[in-house]
Amino acid sequence: MDRVRRAAALSPSGIQVILPDWLPLNDQETTAFLTGAAAAAEGVSLVLYNPPHAKTQVGPELLVDLARAVPTLVGLKSAGGDEEWFDRALESGVSLFVPGHFLASMTRLGAHGSYSNVAALSPAGAVRWYEQILKDPGAALDVERRIGEFFAEHIAPLQSAGLSSPTLDKFLATVGGWADVGTRVRWPMTYATEQQADTARPAAGRLLPELFEGSW
Repeated sequence: MDRVRRAAALSPSGIQVILPDWLPLNDQETTAFLTGAAAAAEGVSLVLYNPPHAKTQVGPELLVDLARAVPTLVGLKSAGGDEEWFDRALESGVSLFVPGHFLASMTRLGAHGSYSNVAALSPAGAVRWYEQILKDPGAALDVERRIGEFFAEHIAPLQSAGLSSPTLDKFLATVGGWADVGTRVRWPMTYATEQQADTARPAAGRLLPELFEGSW
């Protein structure tokens, strides 16, 4: 709550929050937390970050209730779901942000955008792809298919080895070569090697040339 108050003092357009993660919360506790965060934010909008590894999962029904109880809740970042999931979640009126590598297919279901792992690979390329999603959704779906191929070949094995999402984001940035951030994360977290990034880079360029136009 103190972090929310300090952030709100800077008058941002929004503050992202995540539910307490020591133990799963019930619906009443989830509502109480977001109500408290909204009070601490003093009118600044909230976006709830609810990734698959969060202990408390906010489904569409709870999202609708939360939006009713907390009017300043304006967005949800989650794994998304199928057509039925989106139909129900959209009743909340909040913006739905989904995984970057599913943005084309989930935009067709109602997603509003993404806090994008594709942007970790290529920020400019992710912007071009989003514009393509709006203008040429069929072609954008083909890019999504090829992103899936790249992820299956070079990201899924790292996930299976237990590497965290921040580690994968740094790995993607190193593969993309647009930021000199390296692959290391804080101890004791495991991270990918520069050599693994070097191995993945040719595959990224071969499968996804649209993302790297003018970059390499």
